[in-house]
Amino acid sequence: VTSYNLNILLSFVFSAITAFLLFFEISKNRLSAAVFSLIFAFSPYHFWKAYNHLDLATIQYIPLFLWSLVRLKKNPNFRTGLVGGITLAFLLLLNFYYGYFALLTVGLFFLYAFGESLVRREIKPELKFYVFVVILGIVLALPFVYREVLPSSRSISLPESRRETYTRPLD
Repeated sequence: VTSYNLNILLSFVFSAITAFLLFFEISKNRLSAAVFSLIFAFSPYHFWKAYNHLDLATIQYIPLFLWSLVRLKKNPNFRTGLVGGITLAFLLLLNFYYGYFALLTVGLFFLYAFGESLVRREIKPELKFYVFVVILGIVLALPFVYREVLPSSRSISLPESRRETYTRPLD
């Protein structure tokens, strides 16, 4: 119970810190970054999820992931790609919804950079880092997903899982 509550409380602090990194990277204004990071950290969505779902309350990795994508756009390097891949793995492991939308987001960044490369007729250097982020995130998350999710989903037949849903007692 203590670790659960501590994790929830620290998610507010860490989401404010990572949101500050993202908003400062975008705006280059400390005051506006501080205000927007507090709004993000103490949003009704965060409180709502903190009351019910631990995996959905840990939103601190979302701005960190977006920060790494914005940094890769401005200055592509291996270290920022590593941060992006690790945070993508965290998002995939914490919640598949967040991981799915993170994959869509990196895909949009990739498509934008690819379109820019076509228009300028030069290959943008961040293209390979976007691919690196996706591959690293999937490689880091795959052993855990395969070991925990895939075997259990194959072991239950579909009619049995449907039958179990209807025969559970209400209490």
